[in-house]
Amino acid sequence: MNKQEHTRLAAIVFTDIVGYTRMMDANESLAMKHLERQREIVYPIVEKYGGKILKEIGDGLLMMFDSAVQAVHSAVDFQEALKGEDFRLRAGIHMGEVILKDNDVFGAAVNIAARIEPKARPGGISVSKVVKNQIRGKLDILAVSMGLQELKGVSEEIEVFEILFGESKAKAQEKISLLNHLWQRRVPHITAIYAILVLGTYLLLNYLATKYMLSPYLVQFGLILLISLFPSAMLIGYFHGRKASREWTKVERFGLPINLVVSAVLLFSIFNGKDLGAMNESVNVVDEDGNVIEREVSKKEFRKSMVIFAFENQSNDPELDWLKYAFPFAIDHDLIQDGAIRSGTYLELIQSVNNEGYSIKENLPISVKQKVAHNKHVTHFASGGFTINANGEYMLDIELRNTTTSKLVVKRTYQGSNLFDLADQISIQLKRDLSIPDLHIEEVKDLPVSEILTGSMDAFKEYILSINARFIDNDFKKAKVFGESAVAIDDRFVMAYGQLIDVYISTNNKTASDKIFSIVMQNLIRAPEPIQFQLKHAYYLLVQQNPDKAFAVIKMWKELYSSDIQPYQMAARLYELKNEIRNAINEFKTILTLDQGRHDSYLSIARLEFSLGNKEEAIKNYEKYASLQPNSATPYIAIGEIYFNMRKLDLAKENYEKVLLIEFDNINASLGLANIDLIKGEYTAVEKRYKEIIEMTTTPQEKFRVFSEMYELYSIIGQMDNAIQYLTLAYEQFASYSEPINVIINKSLNLDVY
Repeated sequence: MNKQEHTRLAAIVFTDIVGYTRMMDANESLAMKHLERQREIVYPIVEKYGGKILKEIGDGLLMMFDSAVQAVHSAVDFQEALKGEDFRLRAGIHMGEVILKDNDVFGAAVNIAARIEPKARPGGISVSKVVKNQIRGKLDILAVSMGLQELKGVSEEIEVFEILFGESKAKAQEKISLLNHLWQRRVPHITAIYAILVLGTYLLLNYLATKYMLSPYLVQFGLILLISLFPSAMLIGYFHGRKASREWTKVERFGLPINLVVSAVLLFSIFNGKDLGAMNESVNVVDEDGNVIEREVSKKEFRKSMVIFAFENQSNDPELDWLKYAFPFAIDHDLIQDGAIRSGTYLELIQSVNNEGYSIKENLPISVKQKVAHNKHVTHFASGGFTINANGEYMLDIELRNTTTSKLVVKRTYQGSNLFDLADQISIQLKRDLSIPDLHIEEVKDLPVSEILTGSMDAFKEYILSINARFIDNDFKKAKVFGESAVAIDDRFVMAYGQLIDVYISTNNKTASDKIFSIVMQNLIRAPEPIQFQLKHAYYLLVQQNPDKAFAVIKMWKELYSSDIQPYQMAARLYELKNEIRNAINEFKTILTLDQGRHDSYLSIARLEFSLGNKEEAIKNYEKYASLQPNSATPYIAIGEIYFNMRKLDLAKENYEKVLLIEFDNINASLGLANIDLIKGEYTAVEKRYKEIIEMTTTPQEKFRVFSEMYELYSIIGQMDNAIQYLTLAYEQFASYSEPINVIINKSLNLDVY
C-alpha cells in the first residue's frame, strides 16, 4: 500500500446549499456571499468538534470526524447557527471504513454519505442507521426513521433517519407524547373496535336489506349514523377508556348532545322524504268484476326505468335486419313482467328520434340516444349489436348506460342459438345491472319470453314486420298481411292478435277486430300483465262498450304499477271522451307529481283548459312549459293561436315571431302570420304568402296544413274550383300518413263542398 494511503473508521459528512444553482443564475454575487458566509459559520464549528473539512465541492462541503457523535453534534450546531441566514444547508452523515490518500477520502462510506445528503429537508440532517445506533442516548436529539431508501450506486436499500433537534424535536416529542397519552387511554383500541362495529353493522344491514327486500337507504342510514356518532365514541373512549366507571365531564355533557343534534340534522337533511322501510308493499286492488285481490308491488321510489334502442345489424346481411327490432322487443317484453322496472322499446321512441333529425332505422349516435332517453324520463338506456357466427349462433354485445351522464354502466357479450333463451338471460342480467335485488329477481313471476310472445321464430318475424309496417312505415296493408301471417303460424300468439286489432280498428274493420278480441280474451294470460290491462281496457271500451269496466281496469293498473305513466294518460283520454275535462286535467297533474320531468303534461293541461274556455289558464300552462323548454316553439305556436282566436292580433303576431326566432322555417308560425293578414282582408298578400310557404314544406303533414289553409282562402273569396283543387291535394297528403278511417271521416265532413 502506498505510504500516503491508509484506511480508518470515520464519520463522513456531506453538505450542500439548497437551490444554489438557481441562485447563481439569478444573482451570482449573492451566491458567492452565501459561500463565504458558509465558511465563516461552518468551519469554526467543525473545528470545535474535532472535525476536518477535506474539500469544497462547488457549494458543498466534505467533512470527516473521528466519531458519529462529533459529526452529528457539529451538524446540529451549524444548522442552528444558520437559521438566521438567507440560505439553507442539507447535511448527510454516514460512518464506515474509508481510505485516506493525499488529503482526500474514498470508499463506500463516502458514497453512502453523499447519497444520504439529498434525502434531508432544507436545514435538516439525514443519517444512516449506523450513525443512528452510534448516537443513541448520547445527544439531545431525536432520530425518526424515513424508511428504507434506494441510493444510487448502492446495491441494497438502506434505512435513513431524520435528525430532529430544537423546535422540530419538541413538536415531534409533543406528537409522540399525545399518541402515548391516547394509547394509555385506550383511544386507538376503541377506534379499532368502533371501526369493526361500523363494518359489521354495514355488512349486517346490507345482508338484511338483500334478504328481506329492505330499502337500500336503510343501509346508508345506518352507516352514516354510526360514522356521524364517531366523535361521541371517541369522547367516551378518551374519558372512560382506562376505567369502567367515572363521572361525566363537562366536555362530555356538552359534546355528546351536540354530536347527537348534529347527527340528527345530518340524517334528516339526507334522508328526509326517503323510504327506509321495505322495497315492496301489499296493496288490495279491485278488478273489473269487483273481486278484491291482494298483491305485493314494488314501491314507486325503488322502481328502475330504461329504454332499449334498436340493435345494430353487424352481419352485413340485410335479410337479418328484422332482428334489429326482434331482440330489444323480446327483452323489453320479458322485463315488463316485473313491476320493479319500467321498460320501453324503440316503438316508443320513433317520434323522439324523428325530432332529432334521425330515423329509428338508423344506427344512432350515443349522444342522440342519451337525449332521447332523457326526454323519455328514464334513468338508463340500453343498445346493442349482433351478428351470427359460423355455427349459426347469435353473437350479441349489449351496453347499459346512465341517461344523465351517458357513461357506460356495463357492457356484456352473449352467445346462443335460441333468440328467446337469450332474451331471458339478458333481461335477468339487466335487472342485476340495474341493482334490483337477487331475492326479488328470484321470487317475481317471470315467464319465459316464448310463453308471453311465441315459441315460433317464423311467427315472431312476421309479427315484428307487422308492427314495423304499422308504426314505422305507416303501411296498414302490410301490417295486416304480416299480422295475419303471424297468427296463422301460431294461433295463440296474443301479442300478434293485439297488433291485428289495432290495424283492423284503424282501417274501420270492427267486425274483424271484435272476432279477434274473443280469441285474445281467452288467451290473455299469455301476455305480460301491463299489456293485459291495455287489451282488457280496449275490449271493455270497444267491444262491450262498458266504460265502467274500462275504468276499473285502469284503476287496477295504476295501483299495481303506480309509477307507470300510461294508465294515467289512458284515464285522461277516457275522461275526455266522457267530456269530464276537469278529471282529465287532474290525471295530467297526477302525472306531474309522479314525474316532474313530464313537461308535455303542461301542454295537455293547457289544451284542456282552453277547451273549457279558460284561456288565461291555458296561456299560463303554455308559458310554464315554455320556461321549462325554452328552445321549443310549441308553446308559442299555441299561445299565438289563442290570441288569434281572441282577435288580439298584435299579441298573436308577437308569439308567432318568437317561434320564427327559434325555428326560422316553422310552417305553423308562417301560416299564423298569413292568417293575421287574412283577417285583415289582405287576400292577395295572403295568397302570395301561402305559395311561398308551400315551397318551405317538407313533410305530408305540412303540405296538408298549407293546402287546407289555401282551400279556406279560396272558399272565402268564392273561387270554388281552386278551393276543391286544394282540398283534393290536402286529402292526398292526409292519406299518406293518417289511418284510413280518419281519411274517410274527414272526407265525409266536407261533402257539402262538392
